[in-house]
Amino acid sequence: MGLFRFGKKKQEQEEFSTNTLVQSMGDKLGYPYQVLSQDFTYDQVMKEYEKAVERGQREGFVPVLLPEDEYLDEFFEILREDGYTVEEACKQIGGNGEEILIKRWKEIVEPEEEETEAVELTPEFIGELIGGDMLEECFSLYDGNRKEMKRVLLLEVPTKNPWEIPVYVPFGGWNDCPLPEEMATVCRYWYEKYGAVPAVITHDELYLFVPNPVPEGEAMELAKQHYAFCCDRVDQCTGSGTLGEVADSLRKSRIWYFWWD
Repeated sequence: MGLFRFGKKKQEQEEFSTNTLVQSMGDKLGYPYQVLSQDFTYDQVMKEYEKAVERGQREGFVPVLLPEDEYLDEFFEILREDGYTVEEACKQIGGNGEEILIKRWKEIVEPEEEETEAVELTPEFIGELIGGDMLEECFSLYDGNRKEMKRVLLLEVPTKNPWEIPVYVPFGGWNDCPLPEEMATVCRYWYEKYGAVPAVITHDELYLFVPNPVPEGEAMELAKQHYAFCCDRVDQCTGSGTLGEVADSLRKSRIWYFWWD
């Protein structure tokens, strides 16, 4: 269960087009994995992921996708040097995810520190449930110019609890990005309420997948929770800079996206 023990590869190296970076990420984590090469199309990657989801339900693991990411690989090394273990991090998952979001929201609209500017809930910031330019319809598995697929690590994370993924594949704890155990607590709340499952992780991004888009009547309140969890989801990842654009995405898409600057 512990992080950073070297584990077996699920497929032999010669069966895949791979490189040392992707192997390094998988070996540092120590879970069974496949490397999906750049020859895979997006649809093929998703088919492999879906097959892993079905098999994981029988065998007791949760799959997650990691596009090749040198910063994430370096972060794993830092955590290893710091003595991070999954066992200890799991012990820190606790409390109420909804309460965490309520607390973070209050800190945004009513900051205690005088030098922190409060976010004003103006009609312009709230916006309307109208379409934007950045509807999340797929996971980002491409390179920066979206012309080529990245190599992707398909991990089999040894837990039956999808919300524990952020502590098994940890990142965060810097700037406004929550600590892994705080992410896991919030993910547990969203899993229990919406069935949301962490599906893709990079060094600064988290994608969750839900069985169905949320009802329109819940979309705006959930958009506020997403903003509390990750302000950049609105401030830098929308065209309009409004909660309404996020809410519109939530009522249409099964993919939730978070990015921390």
